[in-house]
Amino acid sequence: MQFYRMLKALLGIKDRTDNIIRTHNRAYYKSCDEAEEIMKKDSIFQVYDFAEALLEYKQSKISESIASDNALVRLLAVVDRRIGKRTLEKIKYDVAHQPKWLQQFYILRLDAENIKY
Repeated sequence: MQFYRMLKALLGIKDRTDNIIRTHNRAYYKSCDEAEEIMKKDSIFQVYDFAEALLEYKQSKISESIASDNALVRLLAVVDRRIGKRTLEKIKYDVAHQPKWLQQFYILRLDAENIKY
């Protein structure tokens, strides 16, 4: 039996159960990725999403953050005081294109700066 296992290992022959487990794991991880994408589209975030967004925000220029694909990074940027009135004037037209929950933060910031949108 030991010789059989050693020969299979040398030849790279996998057990049938290894292939089943590997296939199952691929399907599992693919379904997890799909579930995460659906949750993000519905604005449902996990704690690590906030951590990743904060890390990206801290490592990026403010001009990159306000244009980020990540809505959480845009949230952090829009409430940052480094975003001035000129930039807010430019992005006020983007409010309608933001997710509903993020629009509220844009509106708060625009109102605080007395900018009509």
